[in-house]
Amino acid sequence: RLVQYSLKCGAVAIGHLGGASEFTKVADADRGRLIEIVVDEVAGRVPVFIGATAPATRAAVDYAKQAEALGADMLMVAMPYVFTPTRDELFDYYKAISEAVSLPIIVQDVPSSDALLSVDLICRMYDELEHVHYVKAEGKDFLAKSLELIERTGGRMGVIGGAAGHHLIHLLRIGVTSFMTGTEALDVHAAVVRAYFEGDEEKAAQIYYERLLPYLMFYTEHN
Repeated sequence: RLVQYSLKCGAVAIGHLGGASEFTKVADADRGRLIEIVVDEVAGRVPVFIGATAPATRAAVDYAKQAEALGADMLMVAMPYVFTPTRDELFDYYKAISEAVSLPIIVQDVPSSDALLSVDLICRMYDELEHVHYVKAEGKDFLAKSLELIERTGGRMGVIGGAAGHHLIHLLRIGVTSFMTGTEALDVHAAVVRAYFEGDEEKAAQIYYERLLPYLMFYTEHN
């Protein structure tokens, strides 16, 4: 039902086993079945991306291979979440995943990785790792970081907006064209993006400020 709702609201991709999917609560024995359900429900209508974040490199590689074997089109991977790696270890973590699969990788920059995943490191991974194609910037200064990533890569790297929809209108204005804001209130998020892409920035801003921001205030307190 959740997949069908997302597609009805105009989602251009469907993902699972990311942070908001509470993947850390999912047993390994259940991951495959969840991936199969999502891929089956989407039925090729839009790309499917699957999270492969893990506490250690070997586990992340295994998750990535499993997702590819079960029909995922892309991967999303955040920093290992038990022990904090060094920058070199973090680069090697993404390198191992990139070399193990043939799927495009979304680097998810979450608040806990914001300091480690510098613009320099992200650009290095984009330049040197074959399958690192996108970044979802959600750290403390994600708006400024998104702009710098777009400018540093000349717009070549796909920068995805997140953070539940905070600063959605501002991300559109700096050139972000794809968003992963969660499934709750997806119709409202989509309405902002659709109005902006149709050339009506005033309508997009009105929906953002009058409908989305009040919702986000409630969401922040009662998520």
